[in-house]
Amino acid sequence: MRRLLIDQGNSRIKAAWDGPEGIDYLGTAEKVDELVSIIKDQPSSIWLSSVAAGNQQQQLLDAIESYWGVPATRVRIADYQAHLSTAYRPDQLGVDRWLAMLAGVPGDNLSALVVDAGTAITVDTVVRGRHEGGYILPGLTLTREALLSGTAIDLPGEDRVGSCEALATETGAAISQGMPLAVVALVERLFAGIRDPQPVIIGGGDAHRLAACLQVPHVIVENLVLKGLSRLALLEEG
Repeated sequence: MRRLLIDQGNSRIKAAWDGPEGIDYLGTAEKVDELVSIIKDQPSSIWLSSVAAGNQQQQLLDAIESYWGVPATRVRIADYQAHLSTAYRPDQLGVDRWLAMLAGVPGDNLSALVVDAGTAITVDTVVRGRHEGGYILPGLTLTREALLSGTAIDLPGEDRVGSCEALATETGAAISQGMPLAVVALVERLFAGIRDPQPVIIGGGDAHRLAACLQVPHVIVENLVLKGLSRLALLEEG
């Protein structure tokens, strides 16, 4: 059985093969045609997570049917809450956030914070296997762009990443160090309020920048959403 996992985000599509040894990451595409080009084998089943706009979702579903003739199992939280309940109304919670938590907190009685630091940064609290709620912040790149577009600050394109411990002494470093520290302050405050938490789970493209500033136990997990899809498929199909 060749199970294909697809994570369609706001700006990129990721894919991986699922297997007994874990996921085999295939790569990232910006368009559906690019995605098709990196998948060389015929899948026997497809599990899909999508937070893209409706027309983009439909384009991907049409491509899946056209290229592989396999109906995709598109994950909707309401159908799978038995595996991870949430205080949210299911249609108000992004499926990517839910899957990230499913991957990061695999035990019914475990508690942890799950941070996914991508285009947006989500911070979610799971207490004894139940999602109690969380926060959404602009990602580090969006924050920087918003600050520069809304002020007269003129900086080069690249961030000047410095130490999390030292006060910045010039504008570029003040911005690049201040952004992750603001997120870290929220994460550490929430972590302090959880009884017997597991280490903070951090995923996403900016995971390493946040982890470098965290002063509480944490672990970086790559491809959280794909791993959540893998776990869900295993729970449903074996």
